[in-house]
Amino acid sequence: NAVSKSFIPNRVVLFMPSSGGEERLLGMSPSMKGVSRLDNKAAVYVCKGGACLPPVTTAAELLRILDAVK
Repeated sequence: NAVSKSFIPNRVVLFMPSSGGEERLLGMSPSMKGVSRLDNKAAVYVCKGGACLPPVTTAAELLRILDAVK
């Protein structure tokens, strides 16, 4: 929900369900190889220009990063 509240042109949002889904995610974006959940929590990876920042697990952390990369 935090992502939908931020205007970021040309963004792509990929979602991995709480269990499974890795193969489907990699089929959509091979660059996502190696992404994972953190302590069984959803993890958000913000990537720009082919490089990804370390994952975050809270909406507050995500909004802080999204504001910085605009």
